[in-house]
Amino acid sequence: ATLGSIVFLGFDMTANLFTTTFIGFTDDLLIACPLFLLMGSFLQFSGIADDAYDMFYKWMGGLRGGLAMASVIICAIFAAMVGVSGAATVAMGMIAIPSMINRGYDSRLATGCITAAGPLGFLIPPSDLMILFGVITHVSIGHLFMGGIIPGVMLAIFYIILIAIRCWRNPALGPPLPPERRANWGEKLISLKAMVFPVALILLVLGSIYLGIATPVEASAVGAFGALLCAIAHRKFSWKLFKNAALLNLRLTAMIFW
Repeated sequence: ATLGSIVFLGFDMTANLFTTTFIGFTDDLLIACPLFLLMGSFLQFSGIADDAYDMFYKWMGGLRGGLAMASVIICAIFAAMVGVSGAATVAMGMIAIPSMINRGYDSRLATGCITAAGPLGFLIPPSDLMILFGVITHVSIGHLFMGGIIPGVMLAIFYIILIAIRCWRNPALGPPLPPERRANWGEKLISLKAMVFPVALILLVLGSIYLGIATPVEASAVGAFGALLCAIAHRKFSWKLFKNAALLNLRLTAMIFW
């Protein structure tokens, strides 16, 4: 590739290409990528995503396709917390797909809603790909975040509407829970506490960027530290959790920057 570039573009253009690429990938803004990934790793291993799914399961399990719609919502929220669609897809796939299939959901619907909603992490901030794109193209990362959140939320809403229509026309795709297995209002209200940590963390990170209080790098550091505090407050923190989160963060960071 280098030889071909020299032949067709010339030595000066090739040298400029390599120099520009090197300068772009040594930008301080890239520090935000591993920090946002660390935030998501802490949340994944602390069980907060599991509790959030259980909350939506109690609220939406009585609807046709309710668990699939809940999976789309959790994927969107988890993508906003993690910043990488692959992590959200794998995590929600392990949590949601067995739960839906065990309750009689069509396997294609169960896997389809996860694989469709998982990539919302590319659009819903903080997206690590948006950070890379902003660094390479010299575009404001804050503006990219603001431009991605509305399309990401709209896609999630469209997925939910499509699932509702499909399950309304064919209830066998996503049967509702029987009345005796549905949560009562007391259990539903108590389950809302599962959303306190995720919502607070998202508002803290994105709000600080949108209001101009913090740069994306500073917000990522606040988010990683906030996720660690959430794990401690959730009473799930341990050195094993810290080690697993750090190793996952290392693998994902290496995958992105490779």
